[in-house]
Amino acid sequence: MTEPAEGNHDLVYVVLSSEEVIRNSIHASVLEKLEKEYDRIYIFCWGKPYRKEAGKYCFISGNLFTWLRASRTLKRCSLVYGNDYFIGGYFSTLLRKWKKAPLVVRVGSPWVYEQRSLANWLKATIRAWTKEKVLRKSSLVIYNSHAVVEQRVPHTHRVCYNGVDTKRFAPEAKTEELAASKREKKTQKNLKLLYVGNLNPEKGLEYLFAAIATINQEAGEGSVSLTIAGNGPLLEQCQKENPSCLFLGKVPRAEVPALINRHDLVVLPTLVESFPNALLEAMACGKPVIASKVYGIPEMVTNGYNGFLVPPKDATVL
Repeated sequence: MTEPAEGNHDLVYVVLSSEEVIRNSIHASVLEKLEKEYDRIYIFCWGKPYRKEAGKYCFISGNLFTWLRASRTLKRCSLVYGNDYFIGGYFSTLLRKWKKAPLVVRVGSPWVYEQRSLANWLKATIRAWTKEKVLRKSSLVIYNSHAVVEQRVPHTHRVCYNGVDTKRFAPEAKTEELAASKREKKTQKNLKLLYVGNLNPEKGLEYLFAAIATINQEAGEGSVSLTIAGNGPLLEQCQKENPSCLFLGKVPRAEVPALINRHDLVVLPTLVESFPNALLEAMACGKPVIASKVYGIPEMVTNGYNGFLVPPKDATVL
């Protein structure tokens, strides 16, 4: 980590996520570490416009225009920490220039969109313009897998895999505290599968639902149960089309370890993913995983050893 400048220990953290997502994701762990090194952390996040103080944190929520206005109030900072080479990364390069501070950018996604739409085309077009500028102007770019490293643009970078808190995520003995809730017991009979993540087109959930339906049709209804933990734009549609599955919605991070330990196996049929924490957390709990062979996942899952890799978009193999 870049050392803070002498006499100034303020950090600017830029991320294209809402405060709610930040507090319930890997960003919470990153900020917890940074909090020990910096006196003040200004978090520029995405969502409804507001400014909120929370201990060492100052959340500045809004869009790019909100951020630009708010940045005028920052006298200086010792480090700018970006989390993408999209709009957030480009804004981070502006702060680097204006505040004369080093810029570290963490890239934790390939930033590829599965669904074809005008909005995604526009995002891809903007990303193509911002990507090279962000990489070239960063003091250091940190990727969370070798698979997503940009090789065509000269820049200073390193690969640092995501970590997992093995004190929180660990195998637990079968106790009464781990007993499933009444809602879970109604759907969980034999092999209990768990999916943890957002419900969006890039997650490939339609292939998982198709695989579950085929297994239960061939082996008997209820042979396999599936619990879905997460929210997203496809939640309502998935609930309507898959009534036999249990949808928990967003689960607080503090409850995720126990949830994993109540299941037999964690599945991630994703189409676009770099180094997903959901798999790390499952393996830390001693659970086998089934995941798509895409981007950085083969760097964390050895097929047949700590999990199984399957081709993306293939419900039959899955």
